[in-house]
Amino acid sequence: MMQNIGLLSCVPQRGDTILYDYLSHASIRDGIRLSFANNYSFAHNDVADLEKKLQTAKGNIFIVTESVFSMDGDVAPLIELVDSATKYNAHIIVDEAHATGVIGNNGEGLVQVLNLQNKIFARVHTFGKACGCHGAAVFGSNKLRDYLINLEEGKEISNDEQETAKASCKLDPEYPSPLMTQTLNKISKINET
Repeated sequence: MMQNIGLLSCVPQRGDTILYDYLSHASIRDGIRLSFANNYSFAHNDVADLEKKLQTAKGNIFIVTESVFSMDGDVAPLIELVDSATKYNAHIIVDEAHATGVIGNNGEGLVQVLNLQNKIFARVHTFGKACGCHGAAVFGSNKLRDYLINLEEGKEISNDEQETAKASCKLDPEYPSPLMTQTLNKISKINET
């Protein structure tokens, strides 16, 4: 997924540290590989192993995980990851690709179900899986948005991508999806705040 690659190759810098779950998606690993940051995996969903690595991390520290893992369908211990991130002043990046449209009453993803959106540095939501549309979006602060718009390599900027995704979900007569329409509307409103 290009958003993972763009985000991770652009934000962490030389001298920073990225700690990522060992079972993270290939697009996460590709983005990490393109950054100049030091990077280390931690054992899958193992907060104790993560904490060992946090103790020696240098620079800005980024913890990267999926909320729902693509191969096994298991869920990241996000509450514990946030606790560790807070303790070590680290930033969390969560790939919600397999939670979007599936987790939550409106498919908003695990981060929002756990009410952690204000403690997460960035979230990546895709429209190509449960939403059945194209594209993806990175959700974060206005400062992060401005940074990515100005510095992310290989990005596609479109003012109408969300509208296209909404229209696709609303107008397909063969597969109408009011749940996906609600999800996209809710994610759009949350991103505006």
